[in-house]
Amino acid sequence: MRKLNHQQGEIVIKHKETADQNKKRNEKLKAAKEQYKNKIKAIYNNDIEDLKQSYDAIIKDYLDTIERLNKYRKISQIEKIQTVINTKVIKTKQFFIIKWKTLQNKHPNLAQFIAFFTFSNGVTLLQMLLMPLFKSLFEQTNLVYTNFQVGQIGQELSGDPYFMFNYPAGFISEGGGGGLAYFLSVQLTLLIAQVINFFLQRNITFKSKTSIYKAAMWYFIAYVAITLIASASLVLYKVPIYTFFIETLGLGNTGESLADATTMIIYSAISFWVFFPIFKLIFKNPQEMEGK
Repeated sequence: MRKLNHQQGEIVIKHKETADQNKKRNEKLKAAKEQYKNKIKAIYNNDIEDLKQSYDAIIKDYLDTIERLNKYRKISQIEKIQTVINTKVIKTKQFFIIKWKTLQNKHPNLAQFIAFFTFSNGVTLLQMLLMPLFKSLFEQTNLVYTNFQVGQIGQELSGDPYFMFNYPAGFISEGGGGGLAYFLSVQLTLLIAQVINFFLQRNITFKSKTSIYKAAMWYFIAYVAITLIASASLVLYKVPIYTFFIETLGLGNTGESLADATTMIIYSAISFWVFFPIFKLIFKNPQEMEGK
């Protein structure tokens, strides 16, 4: 098929690629995409105006490369649609990056909070998925029949001892407290989630350059303190929530799963509001401390 480009006065001959030509073109496209990503990363910290100009130039260069590599080959309708979609995705990504960068420049604290909120919710979702999984695994062992009531900090109104970690032996659905199995499910879930959260918040939200070991030490101390507070609070709402879903609504195993998710959301919410100011302190860079 011949196609005349009237502006340049050239005849473009479209042809079907051989397997070797297709392989080489895909390799070049892959290299161009990688180069595009690296260039975007390199300019992200530029001033907003420089960022806009550089971004436009990089995108134009990338799209021109794609067009040049596809210039002499027949393109199916599906590929044309994919190209349009990919171009829209790139432009949309550019739009949001520029908007985010502008927000960071004008309202850095608000931008930090939004990033913190987003990652915290992602970590909470992870906890909601992991906790029932660990719980079901530990309940296959005798740990569910191991009583775990530690840290008495007074008495309930009924006169019974009030434990910071109150996990009586037995399945929750049978009137127990989940035993050591429930305790380990919660704590293992929190440990995994908080390790991931630490690196996300340090490297992306706060972009901290402070000592990672010092930050990790203070984070661990804060984590232990918040865990103790959240665990003591858990005793207050755990039984009512499980009773509501399992017995009041009569949902049985489904109710137990819903109660698992609800308690984890409340537990995470307590941590969320306490951790943000702590992170602001732990991940504060030397320049911020000096007021620069």
